[in-house]
Amino acid sequence: MPSGTQVGGPQSPRDAGGRARLSISQLWGVAAVGLSAGFVSLQPLGAVDLAYLVRAGEEMLDRGGVLRTDVMLTWTLGNGWLNQQWGFELLVAIAFRGVGWLGLAAVRGTLVASVLGLVYLGCRRAGAGRRTSALLTVGSLLLLAPGLQLRSQLAGMVCFAAVLWLVEGRREHPGRLAWAPLVVLVWANLHGSFFLGPLLLGFAWLEDRNHRCPDWRRTLFVTAASVVATAITPFGLDTWRYVADVAGDPLVRDVVSEWQAPTLRLLPGAAFIVSLALMLLLVGRRSGPMDRVAAGRLLVFAALGLASFRGTLWWTLLAPITAARWLPEVRDGAPDPRGRVNGAIAAALVLFSLSSMALWLPHANREAPGSWVTYAPHGITRELEGLLRPGERFFHPQQWGSWFELALQQNPASVDSRFELIPPRRWREYAAVSAGRADWGQILDSWGVRILVLSPEKQAELIPIALEDPDWRLVYEDDDGMVLTRT
Repeated sequence: MPSGTQVGGPQSPRDAGGRARLSISQLWGVAAVGLSAGFVSLQPLGAVDLAYLVRAGEEMLDRGGVLRTDVMLTWTLGNGWLNQQWGFELLVAIAFRGVGWLGLAAVRGTLVASVLGLVYLGCRRAGAGRRTSALLTVGSLLLLAPGLQLRSQLAGMVCFAAVLWLVEGRREHPGRLAWAPLVVLVWANLHGSFFLGPLLLGFAWLEDRNHRCPDWRRTLFVTAASVVATAITPFGLDTWRYVADVAGDPLVRDVVSEWQAPTLRLLPGAAFIVSLALMLLLVGRRSGPMDRVAAGRLLVFAALGLASFRGTLWWTLLAPITAARWLPEVRDGAPDPRGRVNGAIAAALVLFSLSSMALWLPHANREAPGSWVTYAPHGITRELEGLLRPGERFFHPQQWGSWFELALQQNPASVDSRFELIPPRRWREYAAVSAGRADWGQILDSWGVRILVLSPEKQAELIPIALEDPDWRLVYEDDDGMVLTRT
């Protein structure tokens, strides 16, 4: 027998039949991604942003080109639209036309698994062991959960995690970093967070210079190439203007909750604050001096998180990989048993993920899947189909606008999730009507509205006033809200 050949034993990676056995540490990685993807698949899809993205993508499929004018809103029909998220719109539209709501659920599951898988791989590249990387990934999931709805931001999170993984592995695999500009190019056509790609690469270059790494020029070149890649879109450099306009819009800051600063009064905000405290504790326990560039990167993304809930998502992806640098794998004498039981558990986890997705099989069509889609008032929609005339505008809650744009394509919506696109005057009028202001009737007259759709959540002040007004008649009501028409 040749020297050094291992025979049997509890640590043998293969059984007697030559089949590979899974180790405990490998099982941790499977569990982190498999469980996460499975649980996310059990959650309903939110239509508040998704539905209008699907509608826009289908318009592009029908027209054969990038949508540059609005076709969905009463106030902006035919006006120019800097449709920066056109790539994601095409993705979800193709999935929806292929297998309906099942396709959209599959896209979400794939993107979520990709985000968490890249976080796990990033932690491994940063030096943490499999078990530590898995725990950090699960921690990231707990903080990310509110932001894992199917929307273009989720695709941006995949790109962010991919660039971060490439950055963390650039020393062991320097050639892979050349893929970063391509990731940024795709990112710039999916979501407005693309500017974070060059930012991550810029920090990597500073780190290489600080450590006198011989490949710092390569990193600088890749960073510059990624900046150029952000302009390779149908809108060129105007994509940067889109980001600046949305981020600087005072209406967006005041009205949209995810653009407001996190607070301890809400669970996502409290979780973010706790993660900041844990990171400070970890930094304080370090024995050696902290790298200035790493500290600067943490501070920048912590500031983004403190500025808005949206910013907490990028911190939540960065923090576990940064922490992994300071939680290296314990190798000497660490037991890592292999066995068939580990493989059986991994198979069960994969089966759980697949069975979770199988619950969407009855919805492999365009028909609204009931409670599996939120912000989608199905009963009200059926009532409106019989009441609305083609092309007629109507008043409705903002959070249902996206759904109506998909479900009632012959009727333009009054408001939707694109706050930056709707004129400020119309937002003021919408708020006045919702609040039941004295001139609410005159505003609706100026809009030419014959039908009111009201939500107890958003139009609580208007509902009792409208019900008592002899000019309006209640024609439909359910748990979601009510429909009134002019008498």
